Amino acid sequence: MKQPYTRVQALVFDLGGTYLRCGLWDYSGRISSLRRMKIENFLNGRGLSAIWNSLFSQIEDYHISVADLAPVEAPIIVSFPGPIQNRRQIL
Repeated sequence: MKQPYTRVQALVFDLGGTYLRCGLWDYSGRISSLRRMKIENFLNGRGLSAIWNSLFSQIEDYHISVADLAPVEAPIIVSFPGPIQNRRQIL
């Protein structure tokens, strides 16, 4: 029997330098439905637009793949290692 989707609190994404890690965070603090995907980057010759479009597509594809487990209004939380300038701008 499926768990009710209301247990999911958020879709979580960890954006690293090589991989995007995806998961569903529930109210008990557990992360489930884990997925790890290689991301495009400057080192493999991709431009900014190509990297952004690929990353957005990966997040969207993951969201679609877990649609039966997470409510449409579940927030999306993204973490990344920085760097950030003094004015809190992403470099």
